[in-house]
This record gives sequence, C-alpha cells and structure tokens, in this order.
Amino acid sequence: MYFNFLPSIKYDVKPISYPFSESDYVVAKNFFRRYKISDTAFTQAVFFNKYALQDGQRLDQIAEAVYDDPNLDWVIILTNNMINTTFDLPMSEAELQKHVEQQYDNPYYDIHHYEIRSEEEQVAEFGKVLVPPKTWVDESYYNGTTQLVLDSFPDLSSTQKTITYNNRYIFSSDGFDNSFVVNTKSANFETYGTGLGPDGGFVLYSPRRGGSISDGYLRFRGDGERFAEFFQLDATHLKQFTFKGKFGTNVNGGEIPDLAQEILKLQYRTSPSSAWVDIDIIAPLGMVQYFEFDGTPQMPIGFGGPGRPQDVYENVDLYYSVSGIPDTPMGAKVTVTVEVDGTISDISITDRGADITPGTFEAWIRNEDIGNGFYYSASSQLESDKAYLPDVYINSLSITETPSGVQFGRYSTEPYAFVIQVPPGAKTTTTEFRLVQPSNTGPTMDQYAIQEIKYDFEQTYTVETDINYTEIDADNFVIEGQRWSRVDGAWYRVVQNGIRYNDNGVTKVTSGDKLSRPVTEVEHESYENEKKREIYILKPLYVETLVDDFRKASLYKKSSDYVSNRLKQTGV
Repeated sequence: MYFNFLPSIKYDVKPISYPFSESDYVVAKNFFRRYKISDTAFTQAVFFNKYALQDGQRLDQIAEAVYDDPNLDWVIILTNNMINTTFDLPMSEAELQKHVEQQYDNPYYDIHHYEIRSEEEQVAEFGKVLVPPKTWVDESYYNGTTQLVLDSFPDLSSTQKTITYNNRYIFSSDGFDNSFVVNTKSANFETYGTGLGPDGGFVLYSPRRGGSISDGYLRFRGDGERFAEFFQLDATHLKQFTFKGKFGTNVNGGEIPDLAQEILKLQYRTSPSSAWVDIDIIAPLGMVQYFEFDGTPQMPIGFGGPGRPQDVYENVDLYYSVSGIPDTPMGAKVTVTVEVDGTISDISITDRGADITPGTFEAWIRNEDIGNGFYYSASSQLESDKAYLPDVYINSLSITETPSGVQFGRYSTEPYAFVIQVPPGAKTTTTEFRLVQPSNTGPTMDQYAIQEIKYDFEQTYTVETDINYTEIDADNFVIEGQRWSRVDGAWYRVVQNGIRYNDNGVTKVTSGDKLSRPVTEVEHESYENEKKREIYILKPLYVETLVDDFRKASLYKKSSDYVSNRLKQTGV
C-alpha cells in the first residue's frame, strides 16, 4: 500500500544524444520521496502511544493488532521515521551477540567510550545532578591525574551460611501410627500410668500430633536387653537428637535405673550387616536436677574489705564436702550471679554432671571460685587480718527430679529434653539408630519412658561475596568501581584528581571516575539496541488523516522536470 502512494520518475538510462527517445527512459517509483514526522509531534500524547518491541515481533503483527490491517505496517515505519527496518528494528539477544562479536575484536572488555553517570548515581554521590547523564567525555576526563591513598583492602572472601531444620516424632499408645520404630525387643507403646511408685507407669505431658493428643509413650520393659530401632535415614547433615521423656525415681511410676548396666543409650550402624556402635548415654545416672541456696550477703565485720565482688562467675564447680569442707568436685557446673551488695541472686546449672553419688543432698561452692571475698578483722587491715567469706552452701540437692516432678538433661534447661550430638562416623546416607538398655534388675518395671524424638539437621554451604569486583592481577583490583593497587605489600586506593563543583557555596573536588564511567563496546551496542525497542504507535483515530496527508505530500509540484503531479523526468 505504501508504494501505491509514491509518485514515479522517468529516469534516462542511456543519454546518448539530444533529443532523447522514449526508449531512453525507465519509469520507476521515486523512493527518495520522503515524508518525515516532526520530532515535536511525539511529545503530543494525544496522537501516539509508546510501545516496547519484543524479540522476534514484526511490524505487520503490530499493525494487525492495532489497526486490524497488517498492510498498514508502513504507517508504523513512517511515523517512526525509519529508513531501513533491517537496521532500525532491535536485534534479538542472539543476533546482538553475533553482531558485536563480528563488529569488534574484544567487545566484552574493550572500552567504546566514556560517559557521565546516570541521574540516580549523581544524586546518590553528590546530592544533585552536576552534568547531564550520558554525556560523552574523553578518557582523560575519566582518568585525570591519580594518587595512591593508603587504605584497608575490602574483604572479598566467601562466607559460610548454615541452614537448620528438624523432624519430630511423637509416640503414643498403639492407637497412634508409631511406624517410625521398625524393630523392638522388650519395648512397646503403652498408655500413661498412675505416675506413682516404682511400677505405676509414667505420666508425661500429652503432646499433640496432628489433631490427636498423645496418651502414651515408648517404654522399655522385659527381661535382659531392651531396644527400639528406628527407620534408616540419610544422616549426612544430622547434627543432634533431642529425646524427651522420663527416667524412674521409684516414686514417679518407674524404677530408678541405679545400676551401670541399666543406662539407656543411643547407638548407630551404617548398614544392616555392620555392628552397632555406642554414641552416648541418653540420661546419665546421677545428674543434678534441683537445689536450693541462701544468697544473703555476709555482713561487714566493721573494719573494711570488699566483701563478695559483683560479677557473673561461669563454669563454677559444685563440690562434695566432708565435715562441711569442699574437697572433691562433683562434675556439675553452675553460673553464679553476685550483685553489687554481695547478694547471690542466681545460681543456674550449666552442666548437671553425671554419676553423682546416690543419696547426695548437699553441695558447696567455694568462695575462692566466686571472687574470694573477704573483710578485715582488724583496723590495721594487714594480710593476716583478712577474714575470707564462707563457702556457699547448697541444700535440698536432688539427682532425680525437681519438687514438681520435672527432669532435665545434662546440658538442657528444657524439661524432659536429653540432647545427644551425632558423631561424624554416623553421618552417612544409610544410617540406622536405636535406643538400647543393656540390662535391668528385673522384668516387670519400667525405667525409661520416651515421649518424642526430634532430629536436628544442620547444613553449611559457601556463599561467595556479594561485592562486585574484577581481579586484574594479584596486585590490582577494581572493587565496586574503585581501583585498588598493592605496592610493597600495602594496599592503596587509586584516586583521580580532581573536578571541582559547588555544593551550597562550598567548593568540593571529585574525580572523573566518580562522575563518569567507561562503557564497553557490548554495553554500548546493547543500549543502542534497546533504544530501538521503543517505538510510537499512531492511534487508530488518526491513521486515515495521516494516509491522506501522505498521499497529498507525495504529489509533485510544477517544476522544470514536471510531467504531472504523479510523474517527473530527468535529463530535460
């Protein structure tokens, strides 16, 4: 349709002599007859819509979508002042890559030009726009003169990230799905008992699983060895187990496991044919569960002295005593908080110890382990006058449970939680675990109840630095646009001098590389290609007017080579 509107021209193809004959002329369309839309027209939103071309999209497809006529693609060409659609339309990513690699020797690294940074970058750096963005500058503007500024080199090392997750299994009576346990001997699932005596059965805390409430536990009961095996799993990233349950005290529904062979321990094996290997004891015998103390400060004697120094004392040992004198560490450790007036406000257990002698009901904290406080017994305040404070007496100590019946694991402050770390040898893709009690004093009494098991997984992976940098060589880097050089083992920032500008009446200096930046050949071509994606689409309401104007503008006016308003000739 476009070519129908173009006028013709009689072109003399063989001008031998005058006068020329008709055979000396060829009539052709005058492709040099152009119709250009004024650049100011595109500022009038009433006439045009902006459109972004996609890879592979043709103008005839757009014309059909907008004007219901693919033959009106020339309207889009005309209104965008395109000369050759081969070059005026954007290339696809593949075409662009091929083009730049054919056009340039090293398009991804070689600099095409230098240009002023964007408006956003200038505002972020200077608080205002100093130079119109994308203004081209030369290399000397960018580089300027340089100086080395001693500075700390940024940390470009990778970091370690850790993710954690867990699986939790809650046991109940046989009414629950307890298929997590795949094999047992003298172990089964039982409903809660009375919580009384040595054989009344345990009572626990009734956790929920899904929409159901547990009414029982995994118990170990029977003669000889007792065990419960769990399904095989990938333990590569398994960090620890948390077992929740109880052990007997002779008054809470279970018998106290007071003999060495009555311990409950965790084992693993890496294949069905390999031997079971011990990991650790679930609930060691003889752990400190509870105690009381009197934190009242010692009153001053009257002759001065610091008393008990204020501080938080960690990893303090509890001691057995003989005739009130601390002489042997129990293996349990506490944290002691002493206030400014010498009051002991808190003693918290950090390690409950193990194998503490049955029947132990008292312990001591040595004064020398919590500041070695003293007062003077005489006004002379000599070394010999120092009267050291007494050791702290711990009473009502229990290695079975708290007065409310709660039990804790060795390092746990969470009730009924016994935490076991998984050794490296158990971290395979085919590991099986089991709880086992080697022996017991009789076949009829429960000594342990397991309410739930939690598997805690921990996976660590490497994350590269998020700092954008390029290593030129071992002594030269560009980091976030800043060049760094190492000279005689010391690192320096390479700083350019110096473009001056006014900032609220104050003259400041910046470097050319802060105000401008290098643009690679591929970046330049990509930018130019992206600009071609934005075209103007004449609104359908005005298409008929444009076509009519184009038809009229294409007609010839009378001149020396005029034949008609649709034809002229050359050579006359």
